[in-house]
Amino acid sequence: GSANLNSMRKQTTQALFLLLLSLTFSFSNELNIHGFMSQGFMKSRNYNHIVRSTLGSFEFTEYALNVSSQLEEDLHVGVQFMGRDLGAFGNGRVDIDWAVLDYKFSENTGIRIGKMLTPVGFHNESRDIDLLRSTVLLPQSVYNETYRDTAVFRGATLYGERDLFGGILDFKVFTGAFNISDDSTFLEGVASEIGRQAIQNQPPAAPPGPGPPGPPTATEATVAQIRAESEDFLGMSLNWSPSDSNWRLGYSLYSAKIGMGGNLILSPGGSTDRIMHTFDLEKFQVLSAEYTRYGRKLCPGI
Repeated sequence: GSANLNSMRKQTTQALFLLLLSLTFSFSNELNIHGFMSQGFMKSRNYNHIVRSTLGSFEFTEYALNVSSQLEEDLHVGVQFMGRDLGAFGNGRVDIDWAVLDYKFSENTGIRIGKMLTPVGFHNESRDIDLLRSTVLLPQSVYNETYRDTAVFRGATLYGERDLFGGILDFKVFTGAFNISDDSTFLEGVASEIGRQAIQNQPPAAPPGPGPPGPPTATEATVAQIRAESEDFLGMSLNWSPSDSNWRLGYSLYSAKIGMGGNLILSPGGSTDRIMHTFDLEKFQVLSAEYTRYGRKLCPGI
């Protein structure tokens, strides 16, 4: 059946990635190919988290292959393909995780253009490499695994480093558009909330009496052919590391507008309405702090 076919596809994809990983190599520092693959196990006591973790689940797989090249001394390009299987998310599908052109104006200032991970908190830009994560799952209030596709954007980032107050200030200013796919879990959550409100806001049913009966009261609502686009996406990220301390501090901020459209279908009755909604994500802010001692992170930052 379809379940067996999906399982075969996952196994085939993973086998291909293992084969490619075994061929990791470098051509005279001109073309570099790297990758990784990880397999985890999730188990919880009382509640399922992302996967059916109360029973124990191996649906915690990530694999990626990236290709990069230093075209010139100040020009770097790269792309990473990534697949993941985390419960209902990913299901082994391989997508372009990031693809950037990186040009450096000077030794400590440059610009990146393309598809990239949003500079939020300390770990979002490196979250797709499990070896660099300070915990198995990062704090979900900032790095929500179910909304992972909204942690990526298409656009440009101006970045650099400066000496400041006896330390190093790492800064990024970015703009572009969120990468929201049609099967995004973010869209599914928004559509579910719109449907719930549509059911609650129905006019009361007409009392029985003479004349034709009114439309039936809907008990289910779905949103079909849903699409979303973002605009006015703008943000900044500041991370400061004092030279004489094991602490580092960070601050991230971004704002965006997300326009969503779709067909609201109420049943029974089958009525269909075209809906358009705009969501303002104003000043999403993250304060971060991290303490490291003897090479070990004692206080994992967010």
